[in-house]
Amino acid sequence: MATRKTSPFVLSNTVQLSAVNSTGTASIDLGSYVDVSSKTGIAIHSVDAVFQVWNSSTNAVAQPEDLNNDAFWVSGQVFDQTRDELAIANDNSLVGSATLEYDGAYMTSYANDVYPDSYPTPGRLSISPQLTLVARAASPAAFNANQNLYVTFRITAELVKLSEKDWMGIAIQGQALNS
Repeated sequence: MATRKTSPFVLSNTVQLSAVNSTGTASIDLGSYVDVSSKTGIAIHSVDAVFQVWNSSTNAVAQPEDLNNDAFWVSGQVFDQTRDELAIANDNSLVGSATLEYDGAYMTSYANDVYPDSYPTPGRLSISPQLTLVARAASPAAFNANQNLYVTFRITAELVKLSEKDWMGIAIQGQALNS
């Protein structure tokens, strides 16, 4: 059983996409949170995604009317194992995911990937030393040359002390994912 060591806190990082059909990655270092000797892990309670277009010529978030009339989609995923591409939803290291679709006429949808992802108590337990963030956009030609697409992940988590059994179970599962 996991015992809370802290109140919930928020971790965040951003993946930048700037090229047509590009995939971007970023990470969140958990090395200072996860500790083998004290069996401290992290319990993830929710993963939110924020999608923004940044205009480098104005140094500001772009307004919707700044978008070209092209449709696009963008997906982002959070993993507790190293990944460099989007994965299908049955990947056991998948912690959270989000997709945003834009139809080119100011209509958006997230129907194929409901988010935010939330986990009941005790949360999604992890002892990984880092979270990997992956995002991909198709048809980012919808953006002008001076614009980048950003996917920011906001992860609500807390530190937990794990029992010997929980720690070993999570460690064995993580090792199986890497083999």
